[in-house]
Amino acid sequence: MVGVDGSEGAARAATVAFEIGELTKSRIYIVYIVPLPNIKHISVMSDVSEEELLKKYGINGKRILQGYEDASKDFDIQVETILDKGLPSDMIIALSEELGVDLVVLGSHGGTTLMKSGMGSSTERVVLGASCPVFVVK
Repeated sequence: MVGVDGSEGAARAATVAFEIGELTKSRIYIVYIVPLPNIKHISVMSDVSEEELLKKYGINGKRILQGYEDASKDFDIQVETILDKGLPSDMIIALSEELGVDLVVLGSHGGTTLMKSGMGSSTERVVLGASCPVFVVK
C-alpha cells in the first residue's frame, strides 16, 4: 500500500512502491485520504462550506489517484485505487489492517510540518501505529 497526497514525497514513495510491487509480484493499493480535519479548519476560516470543500478535495483526490494509476502502467503490477476520508494516518493504519497489506510505503513528509524525527506528523503516526512494516521514502 502506498499513501499519496499530491506531494513530491508521495511521488517518490509511489515510485518505490511500484518498483517493490514489480519485484515481488504484489498488488499495490494506492490510497488518497481526504483530510477531514483540514476541511473543518479551512471552512471555519473561509466562506466555503464543508460540503463544497469535501467535493473539491474529492475531485482533486480522484485526479491524483488517476495520475498514479496511469504512472503504474510503466510497471508490471496490478493496482487498486482507494479514495476515502478521515484523519489520513488513522485511515492508512485502518486500511492496511483491513486489507491485510504486508507493507505501507509513505513519503517522509507531504503537506505537513516536519517533526523532530524528520518525518511529517502523519507519516510518524503511521510508523508508530501500523501493525505491518512501514517503508519511509525520503
